[in-house]
Amino acid sequence: MSGDTHVLVRKGSGAYTYPAGANFPDADVAMAMPQCGPLRLEWPDDQTLQIVCDHCGRHLQDADMRVDQPGDLRILYSNFIEDGTTQ
Repeated sequence: MSGDTHVLVRKGSGAYTYPAGANFPDADVAMAMPQCGPLRLEWPDDQTLQIVCDHCGRHLQDADMRVDQPGDLRILYSNFIEDGTTQ
C-alpha cells in the first residue's frame, strides 16, 4: 500500500479524474486515509454516503476528516479496525 486514499464528494454525475498531487479544488474531501487498503462506497439513500473498510487495515482515527457533513449529506463509516482488535 502506498500513498493516501481520498474519498471526494462532488456535485454532479459521472466519474472525475484528478492528476497526482491535486488539491481537489472543486470537491469536498470527506476523508483522506494514509497507507490505506480497499474502501467501498455505498449509498443507502440519496442523503447518506457510507464509507466501508474492506479489510483496509486502518483505524478510523487514522483518517483525516476534512469536512464535517458536506451540504445535506450524512457520512457514515463502518468496518474500520476498533482499538485492541486486528483485521
